[in-house]
Amino acid sequence: MSFNVALYLSLNKVHHQGIANGALRYAATKGWRIYGAYWPMYEMGEIASWRGDGIVAAVESLDELAELRKPGVPVVDISGAVAHPKLTRVSNNNDAIGRRGGEHLTALGYGRYCFAAAEGSLWSDERLRGFETASAGHREAEVAVFAKKYAW
Repeated sequence: MSFNVALYLSLNKVHHQGIANGALRYAATKGWRIYGAYWPMYEMGEIASWRGDGIVAAVESLDELAELRKPGVPVVDISGAVAHPKLTRVSNNNDAIGRRGGEHLTALGYGRYCFAAAEGSLWSDERLRGFETASAGHREAEVAVFAKKYAW
């Protein structure tokens, strides 16, 4: 069965390039067509009028999600920036990433930390929670948080 899948990614981000390359390689083995704004993808046109089988996107806001849902096809998020009950997400285990960072620094004997957070981003909140959990066991644990709105 052949599918038409749109990639709604910003390819100026290296990790998005890797996702696009992986999707293109996988699609080639299945006979799928990948649509997007960059070569070697098929031309997609406006997302609101696109008629395919699904969209893989880096959803950065609820407004963007509303636009991506207009075609009425499934949307799979790879960014983890927003939470929505009807949004399927494929992402890193951000809690574990934060936990590993906290464990590593605690094992080195550090007790005072500064966590640089992307304010309002689900993935950043999950990493901070993991970091705080891991570092809480240190006798001098102190986590200062520097939070700034991430400019996507």
